[in-house]
Amino acid sequence: MRKTILSFVAAVLMLGASAQTSADSTGFDGDQLSLPGVLEVFKTSKDLDGFLKNLNSESSEVNNLDLNQDGKADFIDMRLEADGDNKAIVLSVDVNEKESHDVAIIAMEKTGPETVVLEIIGDAYVYGSQMVYSPKDEVMTKAKGGPAVADLVTVDWCNVYFWDCVNGIYADQFLAPLWTWQYGVYPSWWSRWQCRARHLYYARCGYWGAFYNRRMVIHCSNGWAAGAQNVLVSPLVTDRSINYAISRDNKGMTTSSANTSGGSQNDGDHSDGNDNAQEIKKSKVEQRPTSGKDIDKAKKPVRREPVRTEPKPNGPKTRPNPPAPKPSGPRPSSKQPAKGGVKPATGVKKK
Repeated sequence: MRKTILSFVAAVLMLGASAQTSADSTGFDGDQLSLPGVLEVFKTSKDLDGFLKNLNSESSEVNNLDLNQDGKADFIDMRLEADGDNKAIVLSVDVNEKESHDVAIIAMEKTGPETVVLEIIGDAYVYGSQMVYSPKDEVMTKAKGGPAVADLVTVDWCNVYFWDCVNGIYADQFLAPLWTWQYGVYPSWWSRWQCRARHLYYARCGYWGAFYNRRMVIHCSNGWAAGAQNVLVSPLVTDRSINYAISRDNKGMTTSSANTSGGSQNDGDHSDGNDNAQEIKKSKVEQRPTSGKDIDKAKKPVRREPVRTEPKPNGPKTRPNPPAPKPSGPRPSSKQPAKGGVKPATGVKKK
C-alpha cells in the first residue's frame, strides 16, 4: 500500500513538472542551458578558471547544451573581450572542426570606483529571441514586530563589483587566462556525459529564474558591444534555428486556420512562432530571394499617380464683364491702302 501511494505521488509530481516544462519550453537549443543558472555559477566561482570548470561540470547541473546533436553535453569554451572598462565574457561552443557558435555574452560595465553592472545576453539563434537576464538585488527589510531579513527585489542596477570573478577582472594586476581549447582538444578534468531529458533538466535548474530578472532590452549595451566584436556564427546552428522557427510559424498558422473553420480551441503551443521567426530572420542573416519569382515579388511596385481632370462648373453662370469704354478723339480711318502701295492724293479732283 505504501509503495502504491509513493508511486502515485511520484507520478503526480512528474506530470506537474512535465506540464510546467512544456509551458516554459521554446523548442530551441537554448532550452538546455539556463542563463540564470550560468550567472549563478559565475557568481559562486572564485575566478575565471573556476568558472570554466564549474560550468562544464556535470555536478553543477547547468550545462545540458547539445548544439551538434550527438546526445552528449557540449564543452562550453570562453574568451574575454574588453573595451576600456567595458568587459565581456563570451561563451562559445565548437560545433565541429570548422564551425563555432557564440551562445551567450556576460556583459559588464564599470560605472564607479567600486560599482559594476552586469547582464547576460543569450544568442537569438540559440534561444529563439534575444534573452537578457540581470541579477536581483538583496536588501534588508524589516516587518512590523519582526527581525530584519534579506529580500530579493528587482532594481534597475545591481552592483556586482564584489563578486569574486568580477573583482578579479577589474583588478589592476589582472592577467587574462589563456584558453587554447578547441574541438577535440579539451581539459584533462573534463569528460562528456549524456544529456538529460528536458523535464528532468528543468526540474533541477528551473528555480534559478526566481533569483534573476528577465529584461526586455539590453542595458549593458557597451559591454555587449565589446563581446560582439568578433562574433562566431555556425551555419549549422543558424539554419536549424531558422527552419524550426519557420515550421513552427507555419504550424501555428495551420492550427489557427483549423480552429477558425472548425471552432476548436488553440492549445497556445505555437502562439509565438511568428515572433520567433521574425526575430531570427532579422537577427544576423540577410534573407535574399532565391528564384526569379521571389525576385519579382521582392521588387517594389511603382506607384502611379492618378490622372487629374479639371471638374466642370456646376454652379450658376456668372454675369459677363461689361464692354470696355470707347476711346475719345478722332476716329481712325478704315480705308486700306491701294494694292500698288501708293496712297491716292486727297483734295484733288479727277479730270
